[in-house]
Amino acid sequence: MKEAFVQLSQEKFRDNDEEANVRMMLHHAYNDYYFRDGGHRTIAEDDQKLFQENARCLVERFITDNVMKAEFCREAGDMEKAKALIENVTGDNDFMKGLVATIKEKISKGDTAVFLIK
Repeated sequence: MKEAFVQLSQEKFRDNDEEANVRMMLHHAYNDYYFRDGGHRTIAEDDQKLFQENARCLVERFITDNVMKAEFCREAGDMEKAKALIENVTGDNDFMKGLVATIKEKISKGDTAVFLIK
């Protein structure tokens, strides 16, 4: 996915939808590779840097939901921004309330690891 991302970035994306989709696939590929099935591999420095840059771009340009923005910021290690985005969010239903509470807890611990949403 990294190779495809680099190639498409250099060739220029056809439009914003393509860029958003490729960036989301890169985000998911990173999370799957490093955190799938509860395993934690040692994260390569260049992969982490690319992940953080990609997450920031997604938050700034493509994601509109504050819960999702906060989660991407948290995963990228930007706890202050994540906290600011989610501090006044409560959630409209039990699922969202639980998700928001989990994200807030992980922010307070400085935890950047992906977690399974049930």
